[in-house]
Amino acid sequence: MLILQFALIVVDRTLYLRKFILGKIVFQFLLVFGVHAWMFFILPAVTERQFNAAVYPQIWYWVKCVYLLLSAYQIRSGYPTRILGNFLCKNYNYLNKFLFKGFMMVPFVFELRALMDWMWTDTSMTLWDWLKMEDIYAHIFQLKVGTIHFIELTSNLLLVLMLLF
Repeated sequence: MLILQFALIVVDRTLYLRKFILGKIVFQFLLVFGVHAWMFFILPAVTERQFNAAVYPQIWYWVKCVYLLLSAYQIRSGYPTRILGNFLCKNYNYLNKFLFKGFMMVPFVFELRALMDWMWTDTSMTLWDWLKMEDIYAHIFQLKVGTIHFIELTSNLLLVLMLLF
């Protein structure tokens, strides 16, 4: 099941990077029918329990429904004309900093995203150059967030010192 989830993530990322809306629509329909067939027919037949007998299948189903809803909104809105970088690196605040650090701490997720981006983006860069570019971009983001927070901290500290004296 975990390998299937991984494959679905890769297919979805591929369709996103290639901006293939028709493929996304077909993928969405197959996923809707597959998830519902699995949860309401196959899983109860295999486990001999109803869908609502356990909490974990209900949580998985709820997460899949939210994913399908967001995917439908993505189909409705269309893909962006340009896909630039990591969505966590758009703003420089504490939330993005900690989410990005968590993203970087998960083993091989950064490398997998960079590999998929390189494979399905039209570029003349080699894989190693692409990985270097992604690493530099990640490092610059972390430095910029740190610098912005340092400036905010020192300006607040100077303001407090000026009010005290």
